[in-house]
Amino acid sequence: SLENIVKKLKDNGLESRSIYISGNLHDSKVAAREFSRLRTVSEKAKELGSEYAVFNPAAKRGKSDAELKLQTGNVDKLGAELAAIGIKLAFHYHTVELEFAGREFYHLLNNTDPKNLSLCLEQHWSYRGAGNSQIALLEYPRSQLVRETWLNLNGFWDYAITHRDAVKPEKSDGKILVPYPVESALSGVKGNWINEGRLF
Repeated sequence: SLENIVKKLKDNGLESRSIYISGNLHDSKVAAREFSRLRTVSEKAKELGSEYAVFNPAAKRGKSDAELKLQTGNVDKLGAELAAIGIKLAFHYHTVELEFAGREFYHLLNNTDPKNLSLCLEQHWSYRGAGNSQIALLEYPRSQLVRETWLNLNGFWDYAITHRDAVKPEKSDGKILVPYPVESALSGVKGNWINEGRLF
């Protein structure tokens, strides 16, 4: 029971400052039920003295635009309702939210009110989700120029430099880190660009 948990925490000099919650807020068939459950669990956590509800979305690779929009609307609403009772909602992420150049990650943060959702920055998952620490950079574009569901192409890509008349090469010359130019050390190539050549 809740009373038993509260007693055990107090007996051992412990506090529950935050609670970890996860739920499916992107699927219209279950989102309303999940929303209600997450709110109820968070209200109970408030009774334990929790100040934060750390939310991780139900994992699904490649959520559709409609699913991201529904999820974001539900998260924003949940954050507003929890704020009204004194709990702050924070977004916790794993690898799946960082896939496709962080599409889900950016969508959730760019389309919620900062008063309703904060970020629980997790270095471990940023590194794992990026696949390389060099691309675990949180680029934040000017929001007025960003579509609701945008795709950032920054990251490592295969590249090849050929003669201008060459067809698409069968193998690459290596990896390049976009958005840096091929001549740059930051690109990982630091190669000499031949003006009459062709970059694939």
